[in-house]
Amino acid sequence: MRLCRLLAVLALAAALSLPAAASAAESKHHVGLHDMTCTSITAMGKGLPKSSSMQLTLSNRDTGATLAGQTVRTSAKGEFMAKLPARLNKVLSIRLTVTGPDGGKVAFADHVMAKGAAMCNLPFTGPSRSTSLLLAGTAALGLGLVLVATAARRDRILARVTAFESARPRPPRR
Repeated sequence: MRLCRLLAVLALAAALSLPAAASAAESKHHVGLHDMTCTSITAMGKGLPKSSSMQLTLSNRDTGATLAGQTVRTSAKGEFMAKLPARLNKVLSIRLTVTGPDGGKVAFADHVMAKGAAMCNLPFTGPSRSTSLLLAGTAALGLGLVLVATAARRDRILARVTAFESARPRPPRR
């Protein structure tokens, strides 16, 4: 019986401490990356300095190359959300760095894809174009052969007409 009372008191204390833990967690910096596509990624942050200008830099962690950069202004609550346009083809690991107005780093967020599963690894999606290219090439070749044959036949007809006219007797001129 005592054990049940002790567990009930501990559960009540844990439930009452949750709002305090939540408010303490909200005061900390949080930066995240969401909604990653082949051409953009959404960056968000909260718990940052209020109504401040922040510089966002998205970089490829493997090569160190900068993929995108943008300046955002935090809200009165110290939050921001921005869509960063970036080519994320074959990128395995990215880092978002948030820099404050004084140039100091405020926060960062990393995203790592599974090894060998880079984002947008395929150059294109959809049906294969080889059949349509083969048909177009065959049609172009056939049209070329028709034009060559027509030109050769025209030359033969002109040669016959010229030979016929030169062999025809002409009436004397008056």
